[in-house]
Amino acid sequence: MASNNREEAKAAAKAYLMSRKDGNNLSLYDHMTRMLTQYVSERPVDPIAVFGAISEQVTNDSFGPPKDSLQAYSGVPNVLQTAQREQNQITEVTKATSDAGVEDVAETMEDPIPNILMSGTYFESGGVGLAPEETYRIFVALKQLSQQKQFLEKVRFWGKVFGLKKNYIVAECDLKQGADEEKDEDEEGEEAAEGETAEEEELADKEDGEDGEVPRNKKKRTPLPVPPEPIGTGCNIKIYYICNEPGEKWTRLPNTHPDHLRVARKIKKYLTGNPKAEIVSYPPFKGTEADYLRAQIARITASTVISPSGFYTPMDEDEDEGEEAPDTVEINAEYEPLPNQDLMDSFANWVHHVKHILPQGRCTWFDPMPNVEEEFADEEEEDDEDEGDRPSLTDLDPMEPESGPGLLTPISEDTSPCLGGSPAWTLRKTLSALPQHAHVVLQSNIWPGAYTAGTGRNFESIYIGYGLKYEREPFSPTLPPAPQKEVASEPGIMEANDPSVEDEEVARKQAEDGEDEEGEDGEEEEDEDD
Repeated sequence: MASNNREEAKAAAKAYLMSRKDGNNLSLYDHMTRMLTQYVSERPVDPIAVFGAISEQVTNDSFGPPKDSLQAYSGVPNVLQTAQREQNQITEVTKATSDAGVEDVAETMEDPIPNILMSGTYFESGGVGLAPEETYRIFVALKQLSQQKQFLEKVRFWGKVFGLKKNYIVAECDLKQGADEEKDEDEEGEEAAEGETAEEEELADKEDGEDGEVPRNKKKRTPLPVPPEPIGTGCNIKIYYICNEPGEKWTRLPNTHPDHLRVARKIKKYLTGNPKAEIVSYPPFKGTEADYLRAQIARITASTVISPSGFYTPMDEDEDEGEEAPDTVEINAEYEPLPNQDLMDSFANWVHHVKHILPQGRCTWFDPMPNVEEEFADEEEEDDEDEGDRPSLTDLDPMEPESGPGLLTPISEDTSPCLGGSPAWTLRKTLSALPQHAHVVLQSNIWPGAYTAGTGRNFESIYIGYGLKYEREPFSPTLPPAPQKEVASEPGIMEANDPSVEDEEVARKQAEDGEDEEGEDGEEEEDEDD
């Protein structure tokens, strides 16, 4: 009976020691336990003397702010900031979707954004693509982009381009038909900053000629500069936005320019992740890293974005006018999906549905020397006196138009000197043990990192790489031109050596002696006349 009372007393005393008051997260029992633990670990020489100091230290440690394990882990910098940014992004997208209403949500399910979560499974089964967590974060970022830019009709995840310091997440977008292109605030700021430069160029043009036209040499005809293609056509049929991480602000890439495309084919540069970085190369690239990235995106898209044969059909709106082939294609409503085995059997069952880029840097040929005969005839009528100095018509003949593969060209015709005869594509099927659930995956051998995967009517193209073309041999940069030869040595153009002081004295004495002789001769002639 006494033992039971003793046990109950112990239990009651321990319960009292372990009790906590409101707002206090530490009991006396926990406090004493931590003090004893610190005494055992530190083993002070005089335990009684340091009792108050240890009690105060334990109290301060207990009532301090809780430590976050993620924040304390140095291997994951800025984890909390990234998580907070992504949380705010998801909240914003969810709120915008809920505010749209049930009917609008049903419409958006059809969707300006393809289901990259489903297409991600295609690539994942083929051993390529991104982690599901990153794919979801990119999907939310694309959703946010489509909500912020109301003038965009479609937003597609184009791919991820690796950089030395940061990477690029690239979104490919279509403008709404008939909608004016809106401008971002940062783009308006850049245009304002460039306004002074544009005004200076305009003044310079007016000084060169009337109405901003540069006077042209009638004796020598020079080609016109090749202009970029308008938005919605050719290389600029799409617009692109980039960010370094999902959740960061999207930045619009500039439209591609023929000059940038021509130089980009001759150089190789790793990206840094800074769109404003300078491109140092030869031949000189007259633009920033954003311009170079846009040129590489255009090249990769034209070469690697493919689809099953018959899925797309050319738009025939211009056929009655007898104009050139259209730039775009439309989905064939009568398309019947090919079995996976047919897609595996032949490369001819896959076609390019993006136009080829000509060596000129455009998808459609631009004649830099138009109306040669008419202009030559007008010049003859204006002035018949300089016929002998005029160039012949053979010197003014128009340039031969460039041509390339048309839309919906089979990938079986793809060739490149960099492959050395190897096929341009590698084709394989996933899940060989379960063919009914398999997907077809194609990998570009010209642009490593470019893949197309899918089955039936569902397929997608993606690029994950450094933005560089495959080279079979080590890359050799273009050499600068050879230095000009020295002018031939001739007596009339030889540089004379500077005379010394002695030479100058001798020349001065000779000049004085010559003047004295002329004076004496003049006096003798006067005496004879007298």
